[in-house]
Amino acid sequence: MFFREKIAEKLRYLEISLSYLRSRRDITLEDLQENYELRSAIERNFQIATEAAIDIGEMIISQEGRS
Repeated sequence: MFFREKIAEKLRYLEISLSYLRSRRDITLEDLQENYELRSAIERNFQIATEAAIDIGEMIISQEGRS
């Protein structure tokens, strides 16, 4: 995969995860404490978004180092 395609793929993961999290922003702490599946979904989407952002940053740093 080329550099731009890899970045685009990571951006898609990031946008999907952020979209899910935005859709659930009305959830309370009590909701999370009481609903394991919901908490797991929220946690997983935070993890995916964070990993995608880190991966994008690492790819850009790596690409810049090759110039």
